[in-house]
Amino acid sequence: MHLIKWQWQPQKQSKSWATTIRNQRLDLKYLLKDSPSLKRLIPEILPDAWSDAADETAFETDLPISTFPESCPWDIDTQILANWWLE
Repeated sequence: MHLIKWQWQPQKQSKSWATTIRNQRLDLKYLLKDSPSLKRLIPEILPDAWSDAADETAFETDLPISTFPESCPWDIDTQILANWWLE
């Protein structure tokens, strides 16, 4: 959800959002390190996770749900899990 807000509300980007994104990526890194077999499930669960995150973001920000793509626009390895920042 914070990655979505970061991309679609750049004027509201904050250290708090950046910290949440960093912490969630670290949590995922350690979870996948402890249970590497979970990584193969990410492509399967990403569509639902994206849909839920977009819905929550729309609710929280009052942006129309149509603001966001129907599917996640980011690559799992190089953009979601990596220490990569949206421009």
